[in-house]
Amino acid sequence: IKTIPIVVTDKYINELVEGEKKAFIDMVKKGVYSENFDEKLEIIESKLLGTKLNGYETSRPNGKTASSIELSLYISILSSSFLVKVKETIRKIFPALPVELHTFPVATFSAIRDLPDAPKNFLIIDIAAEVTDVSIIKKEMILQTITLPIGENSFIRSMAKSDQQGVHSAASLFRLYTLGKGDQATNETVETSIKKVSSEWQESLHKALTDLSEESFMPKQVFLSCDDELSPYFSKMLSEQEFNQFGSENIVFESNILDQTHMMSSCAVDPTVQKSMPAMFQAVFINKIRNHNLKS
Repeated sequence: IKTIPIVVTDKYINELVEGEKKAFIDMVKKGVYSENFDEKLEIIESKLLGTKLNGYETSRPNGKTASSIELSLYISILSSSFLVKVKETIRKIFPALPVELHTFPVATFSAIRDLPDAPKNFLIIDIAAEVTDVSIIKKEMILQTITLPIGENSFIRSMAKSDQQGVHSAASLFRLYTLGKGDQATNETVETSIKKVSSEWQESLHKALTDLSEESFMPKQVFLSCDDELSPYFSKMLSEQEFNQFGSENIVFESNILDQTHMMSSCAVDPTVQKSMPAMFQAVFINKIRNHNLKS
């Protein structure tokens, strides 16, 4: 069958994007996550992260002739009722400003992709306060993101509940432990308190990696994003993952811990202000949006 080349236009690309949006919503409503969304859904983010014509990436596809078109499209959705609550909460503090929502995985991906010598294929494991986002990137494009309902606060709450102590005390002890600065008694107490949630995090991560690897080879390079104090602990847990694909030998993941040095070339921080990786990622991403400089 002979493929007939077509002239690519912005209108044609927009039609493809709109079709993918509808297909994505239908997939969520009918798929394994349907029980999580029992009401009207709304797209909160739709970013065209890459365009390839005839297998070659281009930032200006309009007017060019091509036989094949490949789009890297990032879409995120939210229930309409929850979205209304989020906007109402924000407008109580910023009543006059327009509200534009974005999700963290695309901001992290965008920052990593722009790092010098960034690989084309890699994983992102981002441990936030309440969740862990696991994303697989192939050929500089996000293929899929899976969110695990376990984050830093899950470990702290487990400690607070187990040892019947305040959340702030539990957080301090947890950070002493992750930094290797606790004494033997403290370390034993922490390990006992977080044993269950640690196992749940590792099991959830293994399942996510299995799901992500069903249609694509798993990259070995991993970018780990979390608070600096926590990176040694989560890097160790990642190294303990026994993961194989298609019956092959176990994959040994190579952790790249994202810290402030990765972002200093693209984000200036006042020396009197405490540096925050999430804030730095968001600042760089917002600056790209403002300057219309996100690769597309």
